[in-house]
Amino acid sequence: MRWPNPRIDRDTLAVLGIALAVVLFLSLNLLASTTLGRVRVDLTEDGRYTLSEGTRRTLSRIEEPVTLRLYMSEGLREVSPRLADHAGRVRDLLERYVRLSGGAIELEVLRPEPFSPEEDQAVADGLRAMPAGNGRDSLYFGLSGTNSTDDHEAIPLFSPERTAFLEYDVTRLVHALANPRKPVVGILGALPMTGNMATGEKPWRVVELMRQSYRVRSVKPDDGEVDPEIDILLLAQPHGLSDTARYAVDQFLMRGGRILAFADPFAEVFGYRQEAGGNGTAARLDAGTQALLEGWGVRIEPDTVVADRTHAREVRSRVGGRDTVVGYVGWLALSGDALATDDAVTANLSQLALKSAGAIEARDGTSARMTPLARSSTQSMPLSVEIVANFPNPAKLLSDFKAEDRRYTLAARIDGPFQTAFPDGPPDGTDESGHKTGSGEGAHVILVADADMLADDAWTQSRQRNGESVSVPYANNGDFVVNALDNLSGGSDLIGLRGRGLDDRPFTMLERMRQEAEDRYRSREQRLIERINEGKARIRELRRREVETGVVMTDAQREEVERLREDMLEARQALREVQHKLHEDVERVRAVARAANIWGMPALVIVFAVAHGALRRRRRQRSVTGS
Repeated sequence: MRWPNPRIDRDTLAVLGIALAVVLFLSLNLLASTTLGRVRVDLTEDGRYTLSEGTRRTLSRIEEPVTLRLYMSEGLREVSPRLADHAGRVRDLLERYVRLSGGAIELEVLRPEPFSPEEDQAVADGLRAMPAGNGRDSLYFGLSGTNSTDDHEAIPLFSPERTAFLEYDVTRLVHALANPRKPVVGILGALPMTGNMATGEKPWRVVELMRQSYRVRSVKPDDGEVDPEIDILLLAQPHGLSDTARYAVDQFLMRGGRILAFADPFAEVFGYRQEAGGNGTAARLDAGTQALLEGWGVRIEPDTVVADRTHAREVRSRVGGRDTVVGYVGWLALSGDALATDDAVTANLSQLALKSAGAIEARDGTSARMTPLARSSTQSMPLSVEIVANFPNPAKLLSDFKAEDRRYTLAARIDGPFQTAFPDGPPDGTDESGHKTGSGEGAHVILVADADMLADDAWTQSRQRNGESVSVPYANNGDFVVNALDNLSGGSDLIGLRGRGLDDRPFTMLERMRQEAEDRYRSREQRLIERINEGKARIRELRRREVETGVVMTDAQREEVERLREDMLEARQALREVQHKLHEDVERVRAVARAANIWGMPALVIVFAVAHGALRRRRRQRSVTGS
């Protein structure tokens, strides 16, 4: 007996195929959610969704139990989709911490409601309320932690603006609870970093970052000795130190101390405030600071700063009577190979922002070893401090720029042995019994030839969110300082967490194309501006003579004035054309990059689909011909 062999038409076959595809898709998703729920693949360039080795080491070394309380109000998901996604990521991250800790971390999730015990506990734990924005009660979204000795740490608010720093913030909190003893950092120098309660000045942002992991205090070692409790000494433009204070710094290093120093040939934070009553003299390197540097085996040229065309930061400037964006070669945004990739302090940083930085040079005949941490590009040159101090024209500096094909060291690690800066003994009136002429084991220095990088406006921007001002970094200056302190104090677990996923990520190829377009026109633009200014000056001179002498200009002089005016009109027209072409070239580069980002992947998909379809048709034709 033969079974019937019914033919299934193509429409029915297509419907069955689609139905089977849907069933297969749902089955695969169900299987993946049950068996691969903890499997993740991070395809981002900087691995921002992968837990760092520093976090894993921190979690594996927890010896005493740590309790984390995550406060998440129910209304968070209704505020914005972005905040809802952020809340999900925070909880997922904390649950991974619990798993990797091997039971050392206990996580509690609390849902504060208005006037509830949970809301009272959130306030007591130091959390900051977040306005809901729709007239309802405030919401809470933060983290609190305690250890077995009742030490307490908190993240008052998980702000979406700090998404890139989420792992660092949480690991820092866990690290602080697992290692409750904080090293002590002493700040010595002229910079007003710690603020002033009497005048209402707040501490700088970098000091707030330091206080998360360190005990920070100001020191004044006028008795010839640094407090023995100080673990690391931070020198912030140490201008005007007495001989006794300099001797205390010197002997702190000779006894194996660690120093993070910022010495600037022109500290703009002081230099540009001089007319307003600021301490303009503190802007410069003094002889006492240079003597300390010599003992460390290095020197900083006191009368020049480093100008760098490649890493110049863009600023707005008046060019030919119009506002335009140009690169200011005295302000640098260091990235890429400008930062040492083989040193823990700078390896994971994306960008450092410097202002009027000096050059560090190793002195001959010393035993200290200098290792660069940050360097300029080969498109660099020295620039007189006097030029920088007098508000230079960025466009003219760019036009007059002449690179020396040399890289300058802007920040460096210096390892001993060191020699004392007081070979003849301590200053008069200081105890000589403990005087050391050479450094002990463990003496290290990290030196930066720029002090302005510590100021808030050098590396952060203020943004408004929910009625509050949030300080958002666009450079890694704060990370650099804390990395350096961690490295000098021996704590390296947190270093790999900083500097991941900054919002301001430069497009290097786009930047190079933009710079090439700018180079083609900037020098001609400057020549035209000088031609216009010379014409204006000559006309003013002729008119001044006419007024002062009372003698009417001659026909020849009037003809000269007319020629100058015509020449100025032609120069202005040419200048407008040059600026228009520059703008066109830059916009063309941006348009190409924008089109590539938007249409590149769809175009590839279309090409692949067309090629795949053509290949299938060719195979079908061959099979028909063969049969």
